[in-house]
Amino acid sequence: MKFLIDMPLSTGMAIWLVQQGHDAVHAFEMGLARASDEAIMERAQGEQRVVVTADLDCSSEMASA
Repeated sequence: MKFLIDMPLSTGMAIWLVQQGHDAVHAFEMGLARASDEAIMERAQGEQRVVVTADLDCSSEMASA
């Protein structure tokens, strides 16, 4: 499974997921440290990744996708 870990979460989560055999990358590593929710979602969709976030204020577009 492919994951994009959002900024509120630790880069350690991406490392752990990779250790479990998944393709995981943190938003910081992708140059998305200050990106909008929409930009993160667009990138994730383009790469067929599942977004993992702890952002309780994420946009409705991100929450419904």
